[in-house]
Order: sequence, then structure tokens, then C-alpha cells
Amino acid sequence: MKTIHSTIVSTAISRLSALAISALAYTGMGIALAQTIIVADPNGTNGLRSYSISGVPINASLVPGTGFQGLALEGSNLYIADMTSNAPMIRRSTLNGTGGIATNGFFTIGGTPNGLTSPFGLALTTTDLYIANFNSGNVFRYNLASGLQTSTLSLNNINGGYNPNPYGLAIKDDTLWVSQATTGNGASTIKGFSLSNFNGVATHTISSVTLPLGLTVAGNILYVVNSPSSAGASGSVETFDATTGTLIATLVSGLTKPQGLTVYDNKLFVTGGDGTVKGFDATTGAVLAGFTTITGLSSPYGIVVTPQSVGTLTIGMYAGLTVTGTVGAPYTIEYTTSLTPPIVWTPLSTGTLMTSPFLYIDTSIIAGSRFYRATFWSPCWTTNASSGMPKPQRYFPLEPRMATSSVGKFPPSTIHLLPLLRQLLHPLEGGKSAFFASKEGCFTTKQPFFVKI
Repeated sequence: MKTIHSTIVSTAISRLSALAISALAYTGMGIALAQTIIVADPNGTNGLRSYSISGVPINASLVPGTGFQGLALEGSNLYIADMTSNAPMIRRSTLNGTGGIATNGFFTIGGTPNGLTSPFGLALTTTDLYIANFNSGNVFRYNLASGLQTSTLSLNNINGGYNPNPYGLAIKDDTLWVSQATTGNGASTIKGFSLSNFNGVATHTISSVTLPLGLTVAGNILYVVNSPSSAGASGSVETFDATTGTLIATLVSGLTKPQGLTVYDNKLFVTGGDGTVKGFDATTGAVLAGFTTITGLSSPYGIVVTPQSVGTLTIGMYAGLTVTGTVGAPYTIEYTTSLTPPIVWTPLSTGTLMTSPFLYIDTSIIAGSRFYRATFWSPCWTTNASSGMPKPQRYFPLEPRMATSSVGKFPPSTIHLLPLLRQLLHPLEGGKSAFFASKEGCFTTKQPFFVKI
């Protein structure tokens, strides 16, 4: 003999008597892993080195090579300016999502020779790669899909023919900011150019700098490395409005030979010609808490920060079923995906209720709705065939129960409860009268049905 209790649709909570299930929502959670700092170490053969966001070394030679300068990151593609004297090129490596490299390759430049001799600073949009060619005074634009050079910006034309040595690049909306890292003749400035026109006509000029090198944009702030023009002097990081070029403030001062920089999650990292990477708060300029200055590099410039990926992050919703009932009673938990007859129930778990309440979690991947029910068996009073006296059989203790027909005998003390209980609950399917018993009564369930409280 068995009694049936229906419970939930999705995560709605419902309680029935004696043996019941209530629903809770449980989620599978993705954990955001720490970011990875990647630094270009141009001298020697280490190429790229990687560190944790706190400055702990991860890989001393992430991409082996020499002469690496500017770095730019778009999605999982890392572009590297390789200024090797005998074979200047742009490398393209694919990140593996865990702070490492999946593949190493090259950005294949198509078309005719293009004058790429000394690639230094890099900047990216979703369609184009911009390269500062340090020795020629040009900024080249290449289409990422075709590899073709689509435009050349000559800085010589706007500086009276004087070669300004373009160094750092940064993009804010339609403006490409270019640092001109040469002293004399007023060439040591930062120029802004329209990406949509890209005609060599500067739309903005920042002159309040000594020797601008690395550039980066975060939000509407243009961060600039202002390097000293004389030996023994200290450098700084200056901030400007990235739309207008208006000076905001000197954010960090007293730096030794600063060169490149990047901002990620309000963390400012500055590479130095003294072989270091230092960390600062990108808003206040204070020394970055929890970050250990990276040392032992050889005049690093390019730097990016990339978050480690956990792959496709999905949130799983699970049903948590709180089962209450008589400890020691055998139980079964079943589910169905539809309450439209004929209903097919699929077992999820069977066992003996060891504690009450008991938490059962359905860890199945559920598409759509799922309905649950719990059933259990316990001793019941019935009539002894020979003596006509009540005897222990199987019964449902503590609370009133329901059935589609009555086949048992009820002690006199409980028969008067039947009309009252019949009014409290009614069957939802089958169309038959429901008969109930208290603790002393018993019955047989021939056809399962649901009750509405």
C-alpha cells in the first residue's frame, strides 16, 4: 500500500502531510580565476613572460623570442610587435584561456611591400590593426581579415618633415592617439587622429609632456608615460581626458625610466627601463596593495592583462527536495515532465528515510519543467481473516491519507473522521471518492491521484 504526494513545478514550494517534499533552488557556479599579466621582455630570448595579478612568476618564457616590443590583445588573439633587426614582423599567438598559449603564429601581411621595418606600439579595433613604425615616422593600418595594408599615416608631414618616432598607440572611439617620442623641434607631443578619415590631419595635440612613450585608454582617461629627457631625472604617469586631450593630473611620479603601461580593473601596471613592472591604483595613484613589484626583466615595454577563462560559464539550476516523514520508512522519489494523462513517473531515488527532514538534490540537467512526488510504506492496521481482530499490517502514520477505494477496517474511534476528511481534500483525477484514515486506519491505493491543499 502506498500514498502519493505531489510537490513542485520548477522551484515552487509546496508542503503536504507526513511525507512531503518542498523545493529549493541550487545553482552550479563558475569561479572567476585570477588574471594573467603578460610582459614583452625584448632583450635576450625569453620573449614574453607571464605573471599572476599579484606579480608571482608563472612562465619565464611564454613565447620565446627576442626584440618583442608592443602588445595588443583582441579576444583570444595576442599580437606582438617583433622588432628583430633582420626580420621585423607581427606575431599572433592564441591564448588557451588559462593564462597560457594555445598556438603561436604570425599575422600574415598581404599585398605589396609596405615599409614595415621597426614595429613598436600596437593598437586594435575589431577590424583593423594599427602599427607604429618607429624609425620611419609612419603609422600603418592593416585589415585583420585580409592582412592588407589599407592606409598609412605619415607623421613627418605634420612636423615640418621632422621624423618624430611614433612610439605608443591608444584608441578612444574614433580617435587614435599617437605618442611622438623624439625631443626637439616640438615633435615630442601626442597627436590625435580620426580613424574614420585617417588623413594625416591631427584633430588633437597634447604638448604638456616631456618625452611621451606608452599610451593606454581606460574609460574616458588617456594614461601617458612621460619619460625623463635627461639622465637621472624621474618619469611620471600623466592622465588626460581621452576625448578632448585636456590634462587631468599627474597620477604617479618618481618613476625610474618608465616605458609602457596598461590598465585593467582599476589596476595600473607600468613597465620600466630598470627591468621592473610596478603596480598602482589607477584612480588614486597609490601603490597597488597585494602586488609585488616584478624585477629581473631587461627593459620591458609591452604589457597586457588577460583574464583566465573558465571556458563557457553556465549556471545550472537544480531542484533541492526537502523530504519529511517517519524515520525508518522506505521511500521513493519520482519525477515526470508532464501532468497530462497518461502520466509516466520515473524513479530518481529509493531508500530508507534516515533523518527527517532529509535533503535530496536532483542534479540532472533539466530542460523544461519537472514535477516530483514522494511515496513511502509503513505498517497499517487491517482485519485478521480468521479472528476478525485488528492486526498490524502497513499503515500511513500521523496524518490523514487518501485512496481511491477503501479495503481495510477502521477502529471505531476513527470512523467518524472519514466524512470530515473527505470534505477537506478531493481527488484531481479519476473522478472517484477519496477515503481517508487517521493513524489507526489503513487503506489501499489502487489509482494514484493528486490532492490540492
